[in-house]
Order: sequence, then structure tokens, then C-alpha cells
Amino acid sequence: MRANKCLLIADLQTLQSLIKG
Repeated sequence: MRANKCLLIADLQTLQSLIKG
């Protein structure tokens, strides 16, 4: 579960970067 959570967090950060970009 921890690994999945880390991946989800990374995905959210990537999406935020794309939106900000």
C-alpha cells in the first residue's frame, strides 16, 4: 500500500505541475 500511495502522490504532483505549466 505504501508504494501505491507514493505513486499516487507522485502522480498528483505531476498533474499539478502540468496544470501550473
